[in-house]
Amino acid sequence: MPRTSQLSLPDLASIHTHAPVELMADTQADDLQHAIHWYTLRVQVPPEGVRKRFPTLLSCRERLAVVRWPHGVSCPRCHAGEPIHLTTRALYQCRSCRFQFSATTATALHRSRIEVPIWFAAAERIIHYQDMGSAPGMVPAHDLAAAMGVAYVAARRLRKIVIEDLGPDGIGLLRAAICPEQ
Repeated sequence: MPRTSQLSLPDLASIHTHAPVELMADTQADDLQHAIHWYTLRVQVPPEGVRKRFPTLLSCRERLAVVRWPHGVSCPRCHAGEPIHLTTRALYQCRSCRFQFSATTATALHRSRIEVPIWFAAAERIIHYQDMGSAPGMVPAHDLAAAMGVAYVAARRLRKIVIEDLGPDGIGLLRAAICPEQ
């Protein structure tokens, strides 16, 4: 009967002793990267605060539009430039396809009943909270709900979307909006 190769006892011992050390080193590196990421965001937040930098709904919408379309507003459907601005409804209308859209269209903020200033303030609060060394996503939703003046369920959704956006692999729309170049 042919004999299959088997690991000897010293080989098995080396696998078990080195694997936890490598895993622990990877975990520490991930924790360090996490801390650096959130500290970097904290440093980029305006020193006077987001609510003072963008005090009105209009200023928040304008900032979001500038971040989303740095070379000028364009239609998300047909990509035509220079849409008509419908000031009474806070919308743009494409001259080519007549599609009506806003700065939040086709983003995580789309169709949200939460106004843009609350999204900005929540992002700032989450950045400050994460920078204090808490685990990702551990901002208490009841605290966020009370601070933002929204329901608990809305605060949980808000927290999830903001953390995804601000995270290292996130899209970064809110990050770019509230962390302007100093």
